[in-house]
Amino acid sequence: MLSICVGEMGMSVEEFYSLRGFELDAIMLGYRRRWFEDWKRTQWLSYATVQSHSSKKVKPDDVLHLSDIEKDIFPKKDEDVHEEEPELTPEDRARIMADADAFAKKLTESHSKPINTESPFRDISNPDK
Repeated sequence: MLSICVGEMGMSVEEFYSLRGFELDAIMLGYRRRWFEDWKRTQWLSYATVQSHSSKKVKPDDVLHLSDIEKDIFPKKDEDVHEEEPELTPEDRARIMADADAFAKKLTESHSKPINTESPFRDISNPDK
């Protein structure tokens, strides 16, 4: 999971290790859903291409078989134990708020750099510039 979160999602190692179990489960479920939707889109594009050149009736699963993969990677409703978010302790709330504040501060600092308003072109009317 570390390789997926850090390598593919761009999460830092510190962010990964600060996650709790249910947070990591939710992130991984979202990642698997996005991954599967990308393959579903590929399946439909392939299906449309094959169907347009075929005299037989073709189904999307004939082109790229994803139905078994879908059963394997997505939990059934009764198996999904993280439907409700657990109650947060005051320490957890404080940690989450501190992380959000630090992120907001970092974001505003990176976007508050002064903008260069000087023209990249020389002013021909004033040759001293």
